[in-house]
Amino acid sequence: MDKWVTVLTSSSQQRLWIIRGRLESQGIKCLIKDEWNVQAAHLYSNDLGMIKLQVLQQDEERVLEILKELDYLNDKPFRPDFLASIDKKTANFFFFKKLPVTRRIMAMVFLGSVLLGTILYFTFRPSTYDMLTNTRWCVSKIYFRGKLIQPNTQQAFKVNLIDRYGNNLNCETLDLMSYNYIILPGINSSAIGGYWKFDDNDETLLINTDSLKTIYNGTYDVDVSYNRLFLKSKTTEIDADRMTF
Repeated sequence: MDKWVTVLTSSSQQRLWIIRGRLESQGIKCLIKDEWNVQAAHLYSNDLGMIKLQVLQQDEERVLEILKELDYLNDKPFRPDFLASIDKKTANFFFFKKLPVTRRIMAMVFLGSVLLGTILYFTFRPSTYDMLTNTRWCVSKIYFRGKLIQPNTQQAFKVNLIDRYGNNLNCETLDLMSYNYIILPGINSSAIGGYWKFDDNDETLLINTDSLKTIYNGTYDVDVSYNRLFLKSKTTEIDADRMTF
């Protein structure tokens, strides 16, 4: 099967027709490609890769010599335009070969953006440990053996704020300090102090408190994002929102 190659590009359809006539007068088959696309969107001809003059691959070397003699190449080797280069390099890709070259570029840009975003997300995403310790949390609900226990710390400064669902919260502090001390809400009592340890391997949190041990002590699975913290042990579930003040 004969293969066509691009030897010259131009935004001028008339110029390429003149050159085509000269080449065909010497028995060289020619093809002008993308002339109608460029005419339909002439303001964007550079983006479309301009109009292409193509010849059969076996005539390429001879044609380039003729174009040099006619001063159409100015003694500079031909370099395919950007879109022609992309077209050639992606023509054999299964998912791309049936798409126009401009859509191939859009698809590659999209896939590249997704890949770059994924890499940046996992590169700069704070660790679970950092998300736990770099903020104070507002506990809204505590469940013990499936029963809701409303946190109520006596003699504590409470803050009203809005949770992620737009509900008003009476804030009870959960603070995981960097030196492994923890402060938890009291339940009709003063705030509860204790110690915590985070396991990086399975992302679990061990809590050991000085009081209310039956409720709080245990190993918790951690589900944390920027705005939310959910801790779950065999007996207790703690639901908290990020303090934003």
